[in-house]
Amino acid sequence: MRKILLSSHRLLAAATIASYASADVSVTGNFDWKYRNIASNLAASDGTQMAQDHEVVISFSNKTDSGLTVGGRFDMDGDTAGLDESSISISGGFGSITMGANDGVSDAFGVTEQDLINDEAHLAKFSPMFLADALAATTVGIMTNAGEVNVSGDNNKIAYTTPSMGGFKAGYSVADAGVDTDSNDTTDVGLSYTMPLEGGSLLFEYNQVKREATDAIEEIQASNYGVTVTMGALTAIASSGNFEEASVGSTALTEDIEATGFGIKYDMGGGMTIAASVMESEDSADADAATGAKEKYSSNIGEVSYTIAPGLTANLTYNDFDYKIGGAGGDAEAGSITQLTINATF
Repeated sequence: MRKILLSSHRLLAAATIASYASADVSVTGNFDWKYRNIASNLAASDGTQMAQDHEVVISFSNKTDSGLTVGGRFDMDGDTAGLDESSISISGGFGSITMGANDGVSDAFGVTEQDLINDEAHLAKFSPMFLADALAATTVGIMTNAGEVNVSGDNNKIAYTTPSMGGFKAGYSVADAGVDTDSNDTTDVGLSYTMPLEGGSLLFEYNQVKREATDAIEEIQASNYGVTVTMGALTAIASSGNFEEASVGSTALTEDIEATGFGIKYDMGGGMTIAASVMESEDSADADAATGAKEKYSSNIGEVSYTIAPGLTANLTYNDFDYKIGGAGGDAEAGSITQLTINATF
């Protein structure tokens, strides 16, 4: 009997090891080295600098006997020396469910004209979505692209995405703010539709985000939509976004931003692509009482990318920007950012 039990334990251990061995595990990552020159009408912004950005992603997937695919993802950002995102996913014929510290579905269904730019040069100086006043510590809420607004960031959340049905797909996610808040939960809704178009394709995307208000945190509502058209070597995007933030205990808007953008990219062959984008955003809630001038940001970006070798790319990006503070007071800023990026992926 003892020999039978020992044999059973060995068989169980072997089966367990075999099941782990059947999982697909991959390690990927990238490293960006950047050299930039900022030419601005503000002396504090002028000059050159070097920067880097790198991450490592560990992911695994395993298919169960019932046909479900179970996956996990760990995204480590080398610049912050910590775990950036981590989540588990379960997918099958019903679609997919993702749980953990990850972006909301607005990220998956979001579109911006700068999706066609490998290195958005304004990111060298400004945050991805909102422009920081160079003369103040506070954040001036102006959109620097017409894309999705990731209100919940990488907070822990649960998300569901449907399977593709005749080119249509939808998703929903919710981030719970926790037990120490009145509400402050954030919900994301997104949808997309793709169809063939004269030898190419057309993709429509839409997303909406809402963060509920508490006694201390303002309510936020944002949406973004856009169309991507691909015809052979040419790809074009038109996008629009808006962002509204209401005062605590009031219906008055502290931010009322509208942004529009257009981008185009052409594959010249031989590993070289050229791309350009234009965008403009205005904040109606932040206007000068005397002149009516609104807070405004505009950006014109051009880029040339060349694949030196598989996994090694060089990007030269130029961004001409203009920022008017409007009713916020202080000095505006205008200038250009030229950036060379060497990107290595593995």
